[in-house]
Amino acid sequence: MSVEDRFKNVGRSRTFRRAIAELGLAKKRVLDIGCGFGEYLSLFGSGSVGITTTEEEVVYGQSHHLDIRKANAEALQDIKFEHAFDAVWANNLFEHLLSPHAFLMRLRAATVPDATLVLGVPVIPILPFLVRFRPFRGTLASNHIGFYTAKSLALTVERAGWKAVPRTFLAPAWLDRFLVPFSPHVYIVAQKDTAFTYPEKKLKEWRGESYYADMLALGSEESHQVRTMNRMRVLALARTELSSNRGTPIRIRSILSFLSSTSDIELTVLSWDDSPPIDGVAWRALPRKPLRSAWEALREARKGSYDLVIGHTLSTWFLLIVIRVFTHARVMLEMHGFPEEEARLYGGISPIRFRFDRFCYEVTFRFCDLITTCSETAAEHIRRFQRNTIAIYGGANISLFNPSVSRESVPQGKRIRIGYVGNGRVWQGLPFLFAAFDHSLSHDSDLELAVLLSEHKNIRIPDGVIQHEPVPHQVVPHFLATCDILIIPRPQNEVNRLSFPSKLIEYMAMGKPVIASKTSDAQRIISHGVDGMLFEPGDEADLVKMVKALKDPHVRERIGSAAAQKVQDRYTWDHQGELILAGISALFT
Repeated sequence: MSVEDRFKNVGRSRTFRRAIAELGLAKKRVLDIGCGFGEYLSLFGSGSVGITTTEEEVVYGQSHHLDIRKANAEALQDIKFEHAFDAVWANNLFEHLLSPHAFLMRLRAATVPDATLVLGVPVIPILPFLVRFRPFRGTLASNHIGFYTAKSLALTVERAGWKAVPRTFLAPAWLDRFLVPFSPHVYIVAQKDTAFTYPEKKLKEWRGESYYADMLALGSEESHQVRTMNRMRVLALARTELSSNRGTPIRIRSILSFLSSTSDIELTVLSWDDSPPIDGVAWRALPRKPLRSAWEALREARKGSYDLVIGHTLSTWFLLIVIRVFTHARVMLEMHGFPEEEARLYGGISPIRFRFDRFCYEVTFRFCDLITTCSETAAEHIRRFQRNTIAIYGGANISLFNPSVSRESVPQGKRIRIGYVGNGRVWQGLPFLFAAFDHSLSHDSDLELAVLLSEHKNIRIPDGVIQHEPVPHQVVPHFLATCDILIIPRPQNEVNRLSFPSKLIEYMAMGKPVIASKTSDAQRIISHGVDGMLFEPGDEADLVKMVKALKDPHVRERIGSAAAQKVQDRYTWDHQGELILAGISALFT
């Protein structure tokens, strides 16, 4: 058969077309072992590599722009690849190998954590007498040295740390299982088991024997080998405009900017923005309509063969479920609050819809591989559904928020200024703050109250309160610098119990004393009287007491300095980003 005919036969093969479609091999980097002239290799994704022991096949492939290299499949440890592979294709090879187990173990070091292995092997059918018939005679070919049934082949693969499923690709998966026992040729489709270790009984047999040292090393060091060979591909999904001047988009931008700055991560962002929200990061627009956004996110996840998909906030819950079901990517939820609780606080959700939304979110928690949330209280709640949940409090960009920021761009009076920055949503507690100022603080000629709101949400600003127009986030530190005391007046409710005020860390980074209500985990960050002040939510008298204690400039200086130092030591975005990165890395080790 000519080389051209071999290519035509592969192109016409229904079996191969079904395999490549179901496994997405046309979009993946595939290591084709025993690749021949490249008839399969030519149909795999960009970055795929073939190896063969035949010089003629190498020359032909390279002349046709295929990356075919001369190498021995049983000496993979000696081959230097530029990257790890998403999948391995080895058809009509396994039955020729001297050391099948060593071959399978070495494949683990050459592939990404969620790699797919496809082994095509002629097998002895469930009814042995069938080998007398022509379609089955190839199983006993004289140059074969390994002989398997479909069951023994699957077990051989599984004992090397791959989760195996026998297929024929002659029919859809649900029907294929019935054809496997009678097929002369079986494909083992296997996913790498990243938790694989040899059983203790086997380890006792091998320890101290130099002959088995490389197998033991492969089992214990593969995660390190994989990570050093290949950058982790991460897809971030945000159903919001990340360029927006609000707390949640700012938090997301800060996290993604940190991840994109690490050398181990190749980041792509899908968001509602009209232009790239983060410099130097690959970006695509995400449709606003739910069905279209789900399709676009799934298409991108499959096309890009991502290692990890991050959904920012619970608004991405349905995107994460779709991607978790239809791809091999791990999924991470980076969440900030509970939308159903916010809607209930506003009275904008029916009891049935509230329960439905909560059910969907709890299902999502179970589907995720990792969840990060904005407070330890929220993390404790979510761990009922997903144990791998970590608290990532808000961070501060200390190049913007620091005690040396100039006050020049915002005018300031001579009185002690109490400042608030943020939005005017109901859970922020502005009506309580305004009432406390009107009842008790406005009569003190030494005090004034100034607010900088990013949005009003029908909040009425009373007379005597200084109001500043919204400014870009990078200008906010100049307003904070004009303030002597900063305040977070949140009331006690379920929204605040499970959330965290991102402004708290930025307030503290400015070297200003902060007064915060004992909710939203502020009491976990602030050491009362040391680096901030705490008051009981809704208690005007307690708030007034804290303000009066801070009229002393020496007390303000001492508490503000301690607050700034705490942020520099624990709560910069670099610190918080490292916690996120550690959680992500743990998924692949």
